[in-house]
Amino acid sequence: FWTLFKPSEGLQHELDETFRHLQISSPFDYAANPFYAIHTRIRHPRGHNGQDIASKIGDKGGPDKYGLSWEEGPTKQFAIGAAQHALECAEKTHMEKHRLYTPSYFFYADSEDLVTYMGNEYEASGVHVRNMTGVEVLHIDRQQQYPPRSYYSAFIDLFVAAQASCIFFGAGNYALLAAKINTRRARECLIRHYPDSSHPMVIRTEFMDCNEKRDLIPTRLEREISDLPEYNPIPVLTSRKKILE
Repeated sequence: FWTLFKPSEGLQHELDETFRHLQISSPFDYAANPFYAIHTRIRHPRGHNGQDIASKIGDKGGPDKYGLSWEEGPTKQFAIGAAQHALECAEKTHMEKHRLYTPSYFFYADSEDLVTYMGNEYEASGVHVRNMTGVEVLHIDRQQQYPPRSYYSAFIDLFVAAQASCIFFGAGNYALLAAKINTRRARECLIRHYPDSSHPMVIRTEFMDCNEKRDLIPTRLEREISDLPEYNPIPVLTSRKKILE
């Protein structure tokens, strides 16, 4: 991946600034202190199972396309609860794996308000965030026709997580992509903090499930795909005489 793809000049500049701001070592520095990437995907339809959440424009559109409401109420409470649980899972992992190091957590999400909240409330606990300015987090597949620079955020979060020592993921496959291109063996330290019914369709790896009690349970999901239909070619009946003719 890193041989075939290089960030554009503008994106590379933003990446360099982000690494300095987050006090993360440069990519491919294998001797650097460990840090953890925590991703929460609340707006995804499978990111709030059994919980009705509101969008920024109310009933006129869904949150996955129009953003997550941050008014006081069940939506905000659910988002904060999911993020807190993910952080608790990361803190437990830190104590089990790297307790001799100062904890450092990079939190990113599909809600700019949730990112700002976690950055403000948990900075003293070692949480670092990039988007504290309230800039909207855009989904490149659903929120189109914006200038290219508007989508830098999605790539920056991905590339930062690709340098993490462990990756904590929930709904969707965005954080799993970061694990696939990770340079610090995070594929051996994958922890799922929120279940997603689609994961058996894409995962063929081992990871840890972090349940409500923050127990880390070894899990392996085999890819669930239907078998291909048996190949039965239609015979072509052509006589030798016809071929010769």
